[in-house]
Amino acid sequence: MHERLWKSLDQSIPEQVKLKDEQKQAIIAEAHRRLDSKSPSRKPTLKPLITVVAVVGIAGFLAVPYIQQEMGEQANEQLVSVEALQKVSIPGENLATLITAIYVDETKEMIYADGKSIYAFDTESKTKEILVEDANSSGYNVAANERWIIWKQDAEEGYSILNRLNGETRNIPDELHGMQIDGDQLTSISVGNGEGVWFTQLDLLTLEQTKLSDLTKIHFEPVKGGTGKFIIADKVESGNSKFAFTVHDLKSHRQIGKYSFPYENAINLSISGNKVFAELYNKGDTGPVLGYVDLTDGQFYKVETPKFFTYAVFEDILALDIPVKDSRTVKLYRIENNKAYALPVLDHIQERLVKPRFTPEGALVVNVEGADFYSLYVVDATKLE
Repeated sequence: MHERLWKSLDQSIPEQVKLKDEQKQAIIAEAHRRLDSKSPSRKPTLKPLITVVAVVGIAGFLAVPYIQQEMGEQANEQLVSVEALQKVSIPGENLATLITAIYVDETKEMIYADGKSIYAFDTESKTKEILVEDANSSGYNVAANERWIIWKQDAEEGYSILNRLNGETRNIPDELHGMQIDGDQLTSISVGNGEGVWFTQLDLLTLEQTKLSDLTKIHFEPVKGGTGKFIIADKVESGNSKFAFTVHDLKSHRQIGKYSFPYENAINLSISGNKVFAELYNKGDTGPVLGYVDLTDGQFYKVETPKFFTYAVFEDILALDIPVKDSRTVKLYRIENNKAYALPVLDHIQERLVKPRFTPEGALVVNVEGADFYSLYVVDATKLE
């Protein structure tokens, strides 16, 4: 009979409401208690079916507060999703131009290059401004924040640096790769002046350059996160079952510690808070797993996720490029107890979403691939609490 009551209660609840098992147990138990507490009639002729109907009737009445609470929580979740999500459309542009667009948290700008000029699109006023005319640069050779624009002119040596606050432009002779700006500091892989290949830090105010690591001695490009740290991977020996790396502080240039992933290979390393994430795999694996080393205890943790192609992470918010039917797209998750739980923020979007990336302040940027190719979505992960 208990199973029939459970099934009947499920049928009486709206489809969009999902009560927890413990809530259903409490409802049915309370319904039984209320029936048992009533004075019996002189002729107890109640049949089992009538009893079921009576219990379900009471259970349905008792379920109302739970249903109201659940529907309220769903409404709040949907409201939060709407507030956190913004669609940015830039007519006249295309995916090839916007795939490298840089979102600036402080100014709410989308900065991008079209091979000729460098632009800033204000996502609030919906206005476009030319930052650098005749830059002759693709977006892959541009770095930007609210203070600086750095770019390489195609077929020209060196890089140009624009101070957005005073309009002054200067040039440096080095070839720069993997540029990332943090305030007034630029980190990059520098090649120039016959001095080999170095991971360097450039003070954009003074143009003073600091060499952080000689990359001719290692096989892997260093990775820097938005938390004042950078990573150097050790040279991997053939057949080694561990991927070792060191973490360094950008301000003091000191090594924080040595760590390792218990996998042969690690790619797409990133730093979020005090954790170093990576896509991990061993020879023969059919796909990567997601894992991280927590710098507080030095231990490795694996995150349980659906199958994915690439990822981006900010604190406990995870963006995964996952397979969907015969295609793929980007979905959002929250990491709890090292398991990825789906968030509905992007579920209503029909277009295919590509290239997830987070800004240092927690804005996720994804591009649209399809008819709406001149659009991007921005999700404020800090509003998904």
